[in-house]
Amino acid sequence: MMKTDCSEDVTLYQEIVKLRAKSRSTSTNGGAENGATHHQETPEVPTEVQKILQKIRSAAKTIDLSFLDMKDEEAREIGEAIASSQALEELTLQLDSLPAGDEQEEDKERPSEIVLTTAFLCDHPNTSVRTLIIEASGTDGDMMRLGSLSPVLRENKNLTKLEILWHGDDGTTRSETQEFFDSLLQNTTLRTLVLPSLVRWDFDDSEDGGFIDAETFSQIVKLVKENKSIDNLQLFIGECRGPGSQDLNLPGFYAALKSNSTIKTLHLRGDFITRDAESDFLEWIERTRSLEELHLDPLENYYDADADDVPLRYNLFFRSLRNNKSLKKLVLDGTIIDEEESFQEFMDAIKGNSTLREIVFDPDNDRGEAVQELLQSRAATSPERDPAP
Repeated sequence: MMKTDCSEDVTLYQEIVKLRAKSRSTSTNGGAENGATHHQETPEVPTEVQKILQKIRSAAKTIDLSFLDMKDEEAREIGEAIASSQALEELTLQLDSLPAGDEQEEDKERPSEIVLTTAFLCDHPNTSVRTLIIEASGTDGDMMRLGSLSPVLRENKNLTKLEILWHGDDGTTRSETQEFFDSLLQNTTLRTLVLPSLVRWDFDDSEDGGFIDAETFSQIVKLVKENKSIDNLQLFIGECRGPGSQDLNLPGFYAALKSNSTIKTLHLRGDFITRDAESDFLEWIERTRSLEELHLDPLENYYDADADDVPLRYNLFFRSLRNNKSLKKLVLDGTIIDEEESFQEFMDAIKGNSTLREIVFDPDNDRGEAVQELLQSRAATSPERDPAP
């Protein structure tokens, strides 16, 4: 019988055994070869951008992109995801500030603009977002870039709420302010509009920079007069020191409110009452038939017992309130009515007003309890009555 040389088969078998052993060692404890240890790779932790994308693609209803650091390509990817989403209802974005003195940088599209453009100004834009919240840079005193916001407001037919939240005295440029209000006038779907102190930083005289002016305020008046969709308006105009501010048309503002029949809820913060506009303000309070909820700054902001030129006199305000036929809720948060005579006029106004159901003012004021008791007793003894036509 011939003898077969099996040395090659044995060698091959030994190599296979070694490879299997090495494979088992690597899968259990990382393995070791020639003294070198091999570890399994740590799973990659998703970035904030990836987390946002995952939420959008998982049918999230709200997304907050404020203070999210995005590169241009990441912003584009997020915008595309928003455009494809039919579940997203509320989007919060942070505006970028304009760089000082760099014209090339001023013309460059920022990540937040890329998101807006890609999500809402593409061939197949998002149609599900109803609320858009715009935050500023977070640094007080920045010049904010509105960028793509204005064309979005013109083109989008689905937004019902726009809320702009400034962080202090942030401003906009003259041209972008004009374009912004033009877009608001063209929009026909917004029902809630929240505007901050619309300051401007591009005045020739630097000492007048950062305050509202007559031109900007005239656009607010035009918006109140012409818009037919907004029923909840919140305004804060800040200090009036820009060009023409001495001619700020507050009487025109209240005339516009008198002709407006769609605004049901109104928040006024800032210098909305002066002695020149007092009679117009009071006449509007007395004659409005559409306003149901009014929020005012503390009355003390308009009242100084020692001043010769008191912007708002308590007794006249309370008389107009007594004759009002539409208000259901009045918020005077922070107001303290110390004088007994003024407080009695306030109580008489409540008794005479047939529609008021809720009044909010300084919670630390003992008189607040008396006001609430009067409202409750009146509600218990008189049936609900609709406002007079």
